[in-house]
Amino acid sequence: MTAGRTTMIESSTRRWQLALLVAYPLLAVMGALTQRQIFPLAALLLLLTALLLPQLRRGQPGPWLLWLGALLALPLLALAGWAALLLELVPLLVNALLAWGFGRTLWTPEPLVARFILAIEGAERLAQPGVARYARQLTVFWTLLLAAQALLLAVLLLCAAHDGLLARLGIVAPLAVPDRWAAAWLHAGGYLLLGAVFLLEYVYRRWRLRHLSHPALHTMLLQLALHWPRLLRGRVMTAHAFEQALCIAADHPSLAGHFPGQPLVPGVILLEQVALALRGWRGQRLTRVLEAKFMQPLLPAQRALLRLSSIGPSEQLPQSPTRLRFEIVRDGSVLARGQVEAVA
Repeated sequence: MTAGRTTMIESSTRRWQLALLVAYPLLAVMGALTQRQIFPLAALLLLLTALLLPQLRRGQPGPWLLWLGALLALPLLALAGWAALLLELVPLLVNALLAWGFGRTLWTPEPLVARFILAIEGAERLAQPGVARYARQLTVFWTLLLAAQALLLAVLLLCAAHDGLLARLGIVAPLAVPDRWAAAWLHAGGYLLLGAVFLLEYVYRRWRLRHLSHPALHTMLLQLALHWPRLLRGRVMTAHAFEQALCIAADHPSLAGHFPGQPLVPGVILLEQVALALRGWRGQRLTRVLEAKFMQPLLPAQRALLRLSSIGPSEQLPQSPTRLRFEIVRDGSVLARGQVEAVA
């Protein structure tokens, strides 16, 4: 599969994921309003499909078995009356995981908001006066807000008057919350709050960093939608370095002839992975391989780590190619290393 075709498939997958994620809260709200089990069932299935879509499109058997198992299990849960409660757990888990995702990056040189800036606007933006400091402060803010939201949702989930977990277990809740109010906040109010805070923060940012130019809101949202998978798939990005897990599936078409009976991952496939990672990290196109050494083989389905680091421009001229170093490592051993050039 060529790098261009892979990029097209990834772009298509992201569009479908976003469409499914937009449909999910609509179905959740319909379930809360109508009390019909079909809506929470469909919402849960859409959410699971969105999360597994990249693996499903690659035909991986594990995710397909999980998806088919959920398809069979959800109707049984609906018959037992647990589908709506499972759906109400989703916002709680989403907020808790997001709070953890923001918070864990506070101990790194570049917190999550700084990584968003790198992905959307580039390293030059992060180097401008006041941006890096504000990015860290904003990461702290979102960590606290999401953690507080998760705590509130947990209280609502426990204390809903009739549909709450405590009521289902026959325990009198210390704070009785009307079911419709709890469901409305779980499926709509919490998301609306986060959306409103996001918009207010954007306005505040333009005032706080008024000495800088800012992208339009719709442009920023579009770029965020295009680049969000980078931040969720185990990739580590900084202004000058990038690393991600690397694993070539055993059924990759290039392995059949390289070599029959004892397949090894070809060096050209590893260079293709370098090119894909480079485009994902910096939006640049690999133009020349300056040096490539392959010291040890990578076997099908083996896990390795791909690292990229910026060396600098090849020449001190505008639009000069960027020179980068790559390295592929498995269990502390270097499998391949070299240098490449790339342009925007």
